[in-house]
Amino acid sequence: MREVEIGYEYKLRFTVQHRLRLESFVRALRAAAPVAHSWPAYDAEVQEDGVYFLDNGRSEASSVALRRLIDEALAQGPSVVVEEV
Repeated sequence: MREVEIGYEYKLRFTVQHRLRLESFVRALRAAAPVAHSWPAYDAEVQEDGVYFLDNGRSEASSVALRRLIDEALAQGPSVVVEEV
């Protein structure tokens, strides 16, 4: 993933129970990210203990993507912790 100075970084911590399903979900979400000023609105990466999410400017698209990621995390387990990195 690209590093940017204007991005807002979040870590969604949860127990990853269905990694392949989560990776497929994140791939589809990333593919749908609109591009503005040569940067995608957001990016995401599956990690051992959840998902790293990079919001490149707090757009409506990135807000919807983050909500969808939280919903997917809750489908994998009873709780999710969202931390600003």
